[in-house]
Amino acid sequence: MTVAEGAVAGLIAGWACFVTGHWLVLLRLPVLDLAAMGRRYLDAPVAGWLFGLVHHLVNSTLLGALYAAAVISWREGGEPLSLPVGTVMGVAFGVVVWAVVAMSMVLPGTGRGWFGSKLDNRTPLAGNLLVHLVFGALVGTIAR
Repeated sequence: MTVAEGAVAGLIAGWACFVTGHWLVLLRLPVLDLAAMGRRYLDAPVAGWLFGLVHHLVNSTLLGALYAAAVISWREGGEPLSLPVGTVMGVAFGVVVWAVVAMSMVLPGTGRGWFGSKLDNRTPLAGNLLVHLVFGALVGTIAR
């Protein structure tokens, strides 16, 4: 695995999380629509939504590359990780991304407070965690 392959894994996982978030909405589970958060920066509804989506996918790609770089430096002898180990490490990475990036950087940056402290209803945070677990599992499974 290379860092570039990790970046592709991050892009794939980021898209899958975008789709998963919309499936959760169809199931009437509240989630945070990161693409919609782009509307905060652009006045045009469609352009703001697209800005948020592209921003999310770029971040996912960079995070996938970061994961790959960490795994490359950690594993011994260049052997790929086993599927279960890669998946578990990816899920742990997903939790870290959720806590450090989504809850501590993205939400405060969009006016929703640290860990959503300014939200009236914090239920979407659980759906957001689920989406990041999917992200981590996919990155860890693909980039191992």
